[in-house]
Amino acid sequence: MRRLDYTRPEYLVAGTVELWLHLNETATRVCTTYILRRDEGAAKDSPLVLYLGSEVTLMSLLISGCQLGQEEFTRIGDVIIVAKVPNIFTVGITTIINPKENTALEGLFLSGGMLCTQCEAEGFRHITAYPDRPDVMAPFEVTLVGDKDIYPVLLSNGNLIEKGDIVGTNDHFAVWDNPFKMPCYLFAVVAGDLAVLEDTFTTMSGRVIALAIYAEKRDVESGKLTHAMVSLKRAMNFDEWMYGRECDVDTI
Repeated sequence: MRRLDYTRPEYLVAGTVELWLHLNETATRVCTTYILRRDEGAAKDSPLVLYLGSEVTLMSLLISGCQLGQEEFTRIGDVIIVAKVPNIFTVGITTIINPKENTALEGLFLSGGMLCTQCEAEGFRHITAYPDRPDVMAPFEVTLVGDKDIYPVLLSNGNLIEKGDIVGTNDHFAVWDNPFKMPCYLFAVVAGDLAVLEDTFTTMSGRVIALAIYAEKRDVESGKLTHAMVSLKRAMNFDEWMYGRECDVDTI
């Protein structure tokens, strides 16, 4: 595509994208909620276009709390089209994905016993339905739920704001908040049995940032991550020295 062919998105995300993933290697359930508003330059009758991988099972699609019937939207390949929507509305989506069968390694997939994501450039649509474009940006809040024996470590973007066990089950959860707008191709999840090398970094304003590099236990125990931690600190120092920019999250 040439620059002159670019057109603005017809719908933009207003507010935070909320995702809830109940992790399972063959049947991960994903519940997604976000608010869309029609762009000022879009036609008043412009349809809503979302992208969802054809291999993903769509369990439900809600617009402003009302579940759409099969006759109220069109799904062709990776595209979902809803012909009539208001100027601003809430989208609610539930999908089921199979990471174990995801040999394309786009979206959420199983690798070495761990669940991982690859969303660049268009992998997010293999997790949930979304206006999957790099110029549609929003903050994300992600809740991960999984068996604490299989997935003792639950990681996503931003700051870890809450974690704990789910009473009556063997599951635990972690809530990650990324307060800064990002395109969906930067969305990331890692869940599995990992060890961690931890340290801290003090910014030029005196803030203490918690640093954590996760890897398989044998790599942490062998000291292979020491160089990675030193490199991370040097990169953070360089950003402050060269650009006057310090880290804007509390954990890395």
